[in-house]
Amino acid sequence: MSGEKRIFESLVDEALEYVKSVRNVEEAQDEDLEKYVQRRLLRADDYDSFVVLHGKTRNQSRVHFGNVSAGMYGLIKKRRIKGKVVPLLSDNALRGMLNHQLRVLSKKLGIGDPNCGLFDEKGLQRFECGKCLRCGIMGFLNPKTGENSVHKLAIRSFLTTSAEIITEYHNSPDVVKGTVFAPREVEKGGEKAAVLYVAEYIAPGGEFPLQIVFRGMAPGEIGVALMQMGLAWHYLGLGRHKNGSFTTWTQNPEDWTLMYIPVEGGELKKEVYTCESGLVEIINKLKSIAYIAMQKKLFRDYEAYKPERPEIEGS
Repeated sequence: MSGEKRIFESLVDEALEYVKSVRNVEEAQDEDLEKYVQRRLLRADDYDSFVVLHGKTRNQSRVHFGNVSAGMYGLIKKRRIKGKVVPLLSDNALRGMLNHQLRVLSKKLGIGDPNCGLFDEKGLQRFECGKCLRCGIMGFLNPKTGENSVHKLAIRSFLTTSAEIITEYHNSPDVVKGTVFAPREVEKGGEKAAVLYVAEYIAPGGEFPLQIVFRGMAPGEIGVALMQMGLAWHYLGLGRHKNGSFTTWTQNPEDWTLMYIPVEGGELKKEVYTCESGLVEIINKLKSIAYIAMQKKLFRDYEAYKPERPEIEGS
């Protein structure tokens, strides 16, 4: 690699220097905050580049998913593909854990509405404020006001390359209520001997390819997303009981590749960062930008874009 700095690398370095130099949000210029920390106005067409993090995650611990994972509430699905039963890591599981952590962080920073994410009295409609980190990064829809925004961050999981399903049987003298495990009664000499509950989990060491796309996000926003994904997936975990630990770019950087793709030029002008060519440094700087920006309270409420619509005669 030549000694000349690449575009994304230069942008990240500039952003880090900026958040270190500015003292508070009152002192900062709006255009600088938009460029380096957070793009507040939620416009679907406001992007000039993509950042793509492509690689694979490994479950370091076993991950429970019950034996009714074909249902609507299964976070890990089990399907027969090409003659083999394989577990599929649900995109919703990955997004759901990230959504929760972004909302938790927003409340701690005082961004958005503290009621964001709660359901209404009937339990039918989830309230999305459109101002917090979760709504700004992951997209939102507010049916009452009509305000909405598409997601800036997309997570895609692919067919596992290596994962083994293990089955366990748990004995119970009586039927257990409120569990995701389906019972299986065992008889001996015509009498009920036991009620077995079948539990399935993924053995440690499974590999799940992932692709994470950041669209139109400032370095500070990307850093926040990276921090919260690492917290949610590795330390808090995924799975039916939220106890499965998955690796990220922090634990296994050799499994990941970061690509910066400008809209003008596309694949021809893309920059590739691997473990050997600056990936670890870039990710650490992005997280540092987010952390310093949070300490100095540089993140603000997002704002839904309201385009001017031409008036129709006679309306």
